[in-house]
Amino acid sequence: MKRIVICLIFATLTLGALPVRAQSALTFTPVECPMPIPAGTRVTCGKMQVPENRSQPNGRMIRLPFAVLRSYNPHPQPDPVVFVSSGGPGGSSLDALAFYVNSAHLQERDFIFVEQRGNKYAEPALECPEVQMATFANFSTVDARAAEIAREVDAARACRDRLLAQGIDLTAYNSAESAADLEDLRLLLGYEQWNLVGASYAARLVLTTMRLYPAGIRSVVLDSIYAPEVDAYEQRVPTLARALKTLFANCAADAECGVAYPDLEAHFYAVIERMNAAPLAVNVRHPVTAEPVTLRLTGDDLILGMFNALYQRNTIRFLPFIIEELYRGNTV
Repeated sequence: MKRIVICLIFATLTLGALPVRAQSALTFTPVECPMPIPAGTRVTCGKMQVPENRSQPNGRMIRLPFAVLRSYNPHPQPDPVVFVSSGGPGGSSLDALAFYVNSAHLQERDFIFVEQRGNKYAEPALECPEVQMATFANFSTVDARAAEIAREVDAARACRDRLLAQGIDLTAYNSAESAADLEDLRLLLGYEQWNLVGASYAARLVLTTMRLYPAGIRSVVLDSIYAPEVDAYEQRVPTLARALKTLFANCAADAECGVAYPDLEAHFYAVIERMNAAPLAVNVRHPVTAEPVTLRLTGDDLILGMFNALYQRNTIRFLPFIIEELYRGNTV
């Protein structure tokens, strides 16, 4: 039973220029909501059409869906709260709506969710299944690090080439254009001002909107700020190292965790070394074919799983247990 629990949890952890304002007429169309709507809520969905590249206002148009979660107050305040993005960038805002139906904001204001350009429900959606399959292949093999990196780079190139062949201008998918999308939506819906909420990458988008279109903003909430001057890829390793240190220190300082896992940090690095020498076999279903596949998870794969798990409070609490069980060899 322990093997099943550990494997399921671990597999889950390892598997997120200033635009010129458009001169062409923008359009807004009411549509059926593309995501599930929680019972007991009032939601209105629409789709906005804007230029893909505002330096070419007569060029290609793209469509961005949005949803208005109606306030429980029959007379809401005139300035709604706007969830600008689920972060990433790449997370779907519309899929996040269900988590906010009990938000205190709804007692006074409507809550608007905007699907950022390129995301899941936008048209086009810049999905890259090639990269996802390359990552899955890397979990299924134990190749040299250079070979695994090359596999993912080749997959990213294949995705880029496919999107370019569809006529998509990839240079137009940036924070400045997304900020202009927000401003266009504000004007289309007729709000004099509104309140922006952003966490992680979405905080960067809010900061960009504050800089470019301050007049339409009443207030902002920034959480886990991904500042514009930060290079996320450059900082990823030191950030992970700092997060791990915090995890180990917090466990040591906690009475129950410290007693249960007194050598958590040492055991973690021992597990990394052991799994790199002898990868852990985990049987799963292929995400596309559903055929049985055996993953061979190395210590490096465990580190990637830890990186992803540290984003979520509800998964962090399981990490000491997983590390200790792996250290004790409880995988059968």
